[in-house]
Amino acid sequence: MRDVDTGFRRLGPLGAANMRRQQGRSFRLHTTTTPGIGLQPGQAPTTRERLIYTGGLGKGNEGTGDAYASACTLACSITGRGTVRGKIEWGTDGHSNVVFFDWLQGTVIHVAGSAFTLEAELVPTAAEELLADDLDVTVGASIGYYAAGRRSPTRTLYGAALAAGAVDIEITPFAAVLHVASDVSPLDVLAEFRDAAGVVLTVYTEADFIAGASVPVPNGAAVVRLSPPVGARVFAAVFGLSL
Repeated sequence: MRDVDTGFRRLGPLGAANMRRQQGRSFRLHTTTTPGIGLQPGQAPTTRERLIYTGGLGKGNEGTGDAYASACTLACSITGRGTVRGKIEWGTDGHSNVVFFDWLQGTVIHVAGSAFTLEAELVPTAAEELLADDLDVTVGASIGYYAAGRRSPTRTLYGAALAAGAVDIEITPFAAVLHVASDVSPLDVLAEFRDAAGVVLTVYTEADFIAGASVPVPNGAAVVRLSPPVGARVFAAVFGLSL
């Protein structure tokens, strides 16, 4: 189980050229197909949008310096009903990072670089896909070069309901801690962190997850193998990101 990047692709190296001072934007994401609620006849649903795009993320910036590299803060907001996945790409001097996260009200991300791209995508959960009603949210984002109070970003990946046996979940980049959520208690879960070769690095048991505790993600971990709690209908791996 892993995040699949369905977003916009970067065409060239990161640089300070074509710097755009876009400070913020909001956008509506929805699965609505019925005209009359903000749609024109024949207008298709919109489930993904780039909200922030600043810096030299374009073709033809080879050899450009990065005089504007700086620490910055990106703040996210959301209203409406629907699960949204965020993707942030940032970097400088040709080095870039990409991280997916849960787009929650008040999430604040601190990163440093000269180029930043922030995208939002409506990614319904299995429960939301069963609903007859349309999903409709408005997401917003702003960027500024300042310190701010924060709601640390997370990334939630769901395991299959009533899964037979263990489920492998790919470690989200920049994951620092893991919390396992489920609809059963006590949480008799087994979590095995493995490296890219499948070697077990650390094993956590039910005792480590008492009272909703989180466990640290060991260095070098590529996958966590979770054994679903007995009788669970829903369980999820919630990674706390160090951003």
